[in-house]
Amino acid sequence: MNVKRQGRDSAMRFEGSENTEGFSPISIESIQTSELILAVKIKGAFNLSKDESKYYLLGERDDSNLKSRTLGEWKTSEANNRKIKYVIGINAGAGNFVVSAYEIAGWVRGGNSRTAFFSNSKSEDVLKELGLFQKRIVDLNFGTGAAIAYIN
Repeated sequence: MNVKRQGRDSAMRFEGSENTEGFSPISIESIQTSELILAVKIKGAFNLSKDESKYYLLGERDDSNLKSRTLGEWKTSEANNRKIKYVIGINAGAGNFVVSAYEIAGWVRGGNSRTAFFSNSKSEDVLKELGLFQKRIVDLNFGTGAAIAYIN
């Protein structure tokens, strides 16, 4: 699998260390799919609401909700949007802890060239399907300042 870096984000820092016990290391090659994954940085992910009952529309995101932040509004290319099968949330910081994962049901692109993804899946189910439940991806590298990385 290859990782392509893209985007801007602020400096990396280790957050939520009190919630990281039990996360075991995994490499990109061990992820159980050959489909394109969009990995996104999520600051303070362990402190966000885990409520997955809401369906967020473009421009109606909830910054206090993990699903909303994972599916987010990301600067991606339309060509890649057609290929992305999963979006995974990575707690921003040194550990690369996988905190959420969604199978994509659709997407919409806003006038600001940002994409909002939609999903009907449950994060825990997708994490288990991909072999990422309570894992940290040791060889995932976001570029300097990058908020997203493609894994394929």
